[in-house]
Amino acid sequence: MAKVKHFFFVFFVLLPLALTECTTALKDSKNKVVAKTKKSELLTEDLIAIIGKPQNELDSIKKAQQAINQWASKEILYQQAQDYFDKIQIKEIEDVVNDYRRELLISKYKDIIIQNKLDTLVTDIEKQNYYDQALNSLKIDHTLLRYRYLSFQKDSPIKNETINRFRRFNEEDRTFLDSIAILNFPHVQLNDHKWIEKNQFLKSINYINQDNFNQYRFPNILFRTSESNLIHLLYISEILQPGAKPPIEYIDNLLERLIINKRKQQIEREFDNEIINQAIQQDLLQIY
Repeated sequence: MAKVKHFFFVFFVLLPLALTECTTALKDSKNKVVAKTKKSELLTEDLIAIIGKPQNELDSIKKAQQAINQWASKEILYQQAQDYFDKIQIKEIEDVVNDYRRELLISKYKDIIIQNKLDTLVTDIEKQNYYDQALNSLKIDHTLLRYRYLSFQKDSPIKNETINRFRRFNEEDRTFLDSIAILNFPHVQLNDHKWIEKNQFLKSINYINQDNFNQYRFPNILFRTSESNLIHLLYISEILQPGAKPPIEYIDNLLERLIINKRKQQIEREFDNEIINQAIQQDLLQIY
């Protein structure tokens, strides 16, 4: 241990001299030794690969010093570790590393093969079938709503038309309200086909909160509320309480991921069998 400490001290005494010549060394030679330990050397080309292209000489020296310090620390610790463990312990560690490398290569290779075979296009019919057959027991644990909402100035010249169109809300009304929304509605949400979680709903409408939410949780009722110089219109078209089955539209992305993952698992099982069968046919594998 004393010998290692002594070598470590000498390395850093000589380090400033190496750094003062660092910029020149990086330019003049790619084989010059910048630093070395008992069993390893750090060449200029290795240092260049670590620090990249410094902006100036000061930046070069700073980055070189950091890089050399990190390299030296790792090398000295590695050498100390090699001296500390016996051959059997080192062999056990190397076996673990080799096993991990083997598994990593296999995993990466299988991923590439499977991805090339995987069909990621999922139809609405497939989603519906999976939803009906595999997700019967799935329940939501929060309130979901579909709603539309807007606010406008009390003295708006199109006040009555806005209220009438918002209440009726056919395709023509939706298009009209959407076309004038930017100039006339400080707050607006007209997509009443999209399912929204209760917390997100409360964040989007500032006059509704946890305390008064129950006053507005009834579907198919037009709520008209006045606040300061604004009139708010709210219509909840549908609401689902915790414990209900989630709407298929709400979990569309989940359904797609589940179906693709199921396909992936099937391909993986077939791939494993195919590898063995091909190896036997090509006389690359003999099972006795």
